[in-house]
Amino acid sequence: NALAKDYGKVVEFSGPAFKGMTVNNGKAVITFDHAEGLAAKDGALKAFLIAGEDGLFVPATAEIVDQTVEVSSPTVATPVAVRYNWANSPDGNLVNKAGLPAVPFRFPAK
Repeated sequence: NALAKDYGKVVEFSGPAFKGMTVNNGKAVITFDHAEGLAAKDGALKAFLIAGEDGLFVPATAEIVDQTVEVSSPTVATPVAVRYNWANSPDGNLVNKAGLPAVPFRFPAK
């Protein structure tokens, strides 16, 4: 972080950080800052939860599509909220090209 911000070096200084969410065909499409080379470390993406209008969060399937992550669940027809790594002992595995882990988030941030 200091190399990039204080010394002007061109290095990645952060893992993927939540930027926004849209809904497309029943999936929450999550965009990130610092998203170049999104990958799942050690297997499929983990630690995503999704909720519909009822506000009840359920485990979700998450898939990397280009520089976004599509999050869905068969029990949530229209997503309104998503959480990532939002737990006391998180086990999320989303990283960027530099291998830096994604920042935990909840959207909306209520």
